[in-house]
Amino acid sequence: TDTVAAMAGRVGLEGSGCVGIAQTVDAMLVFSTSYVLQSACGRVAIVCFRGTEAATFGNWLGDVDVGSERMTLGQPSVGDASFVVHAGFRRNMRATRWGVLEQLRLALEGRSVLAPEQHVGSPLEALYLTGHSLGGAMAALFALSLVEDPEQRELLARLRAVYTFG
Repeated sequence: TDTVAAMAGRVGLEGSGCVGIAQTVDAMLVFSTSYVLQSACGRVAIVCFRGTEAATFGNWLGDVDVGSERMTLGQPSVGDASFVVHAGFRRNMRATRWGVLEQLRLALEGRSVLAPEQHVGSPLEALYLTGHSLGGAMAALFALSLVEDPEQRELLARLRAVYTFG
């Protein structure tokens, strides 16, 4: 988290709050880490999904777990679109999804992700998702999970972009 916060300062997000959410379940090949950065004013949040950990063999096994799961997007604008996604990637995204959503709900309420009892200047206005490799897949699947879940419409309305690498 210190590294992510230091990097945030270098890209113009000085004073931002950064919370890390991690979940590891060896038996399920889950090695999921996500970081939620909140700008000092509270208007912007960036969720960074960590990619494959090169030194973690189980993480690589999860990447090659190419089984599939079906996602259904029951949205009026897209109809009832249904498609198949990579099971290992989705399992990793879901492992930290609720923790990320909890932090983003604080941001929506104009509260600090670092100290929920404190308020920041403004509630969340713009949400960005990013990740590399496994993290890129998790960012894309997280965005789709916002579309899939009707309870997340408020967050979906604030989603501005998903940036993936590798």
